[in-house]
Amino acid sequence: KMQRRNRLYAEANKLVRIRVSNMNPHTREHAGSYYTVSNSVVGTFTKYVPFDNEEGWFVPNIIYKHMKERECQIFVNAKDAKGRDIRKGKMVPELAIEILPDLTPQELQDLAQRQAMAAGGQV
Repeated sequence: KMQRRNRLYAEANKLVRIRVSNMNPHTREHAGSYYTVSNSVVGTFTKYVPFDNEEGWFVPNIIYKHMKERECQIFVNAKDAKGRDIRKGKMVPELAIEILPDLTPQELQDLAQRQAMAAGGQV
């Protein structure tokens, strides 16, 4: 039972590099959002994800799967049976998610150097 939990936790915690665009018209002006996902086997994962980040962002696989399933409701113009114009609700994906390739060893080294320089300025 413990081996199964460890395997599922490792799978849920595996990082995925993504670029996210918010398609929800009600929250389009937000810079990002916090996502929390949990279950009884692997526990709780919380992560802030910025929208439209050019370099991409690493998120745990369990959060990526949750984000991929999110939908929002929009209203479109339609015609009823008598030809009258009506507003009709429609469910659409809330986020446009692009999976980016993993960082190369050179990119990882550059990132580590930038983070070390940034941390050096803060005490």
